[in-house]
Amino acid sequence: MHIESFILAAGSSTRTGKINKLTKKYKNKPLIEHTIENYLDSNIDCNNIITGYESDKINKIALKFNLDTFYNKDFSKGILSSIKVAIHNIQNKSTGVIIGLGDMPLVKASDLNLLIDRFINAGCKKICTPESYKKTGNPIIFPVKILKMILRDINTENRDVGLKPIIKKYNPITVKTSKGVLKDFDKLEDYT
Repeated sequence: MHIESFILAAGSSTRTGKINKLTKKYKNKPLIEHTIENYLDSNIDCNNIITGYESDKINKIALKFNLDTFYNKDFSKGILSSIKVAIHNIQNKSTGVIIGLGDMPLVKASDLNLLIDRFINAGCKKICTPESYKKTGNPIIFPVKILKMILRDINTENRDVGLKPIIKKYNPITVKTSKGVLKDFDKLEDYT
């Protein structure tokens, strides 16, 4: 069993104006460093980052943590374009893939481990989504086989709606986690 993650860090941070929300300081370091550290502290075997907007800045941070990066040339088309890049770069030995968001620094290593444990208990055959306060959040862990099937669904989507409507077709398992799985940093006031 081998669990791989792709942290999506390609977006252009349109809601924070001219500031890249992932490189903006939060608690004395770039926001994405918090996310990366939580992933590195978990039971994930291999972590990767999908870059796009200001990829040079994200690459520099990824290098500091020894992470592989994959560039999404179509990052302006939305999140599904980054998910496609992730799917095309899954290692052959991976059993499960976690797709996470770079702007969610409050997702704890323990949240990631709860998802991984439930995924393993389900025979590595079911999508597992985190849930807090009866709301579904991120990140999500996928069996590789299902993620490759989802790629076909993504390719037929005319608009970028994210993965949640597609995932419902696969009867995911929900996993109770902390409320950090619901909080992404989209506005400048999120940093205070």
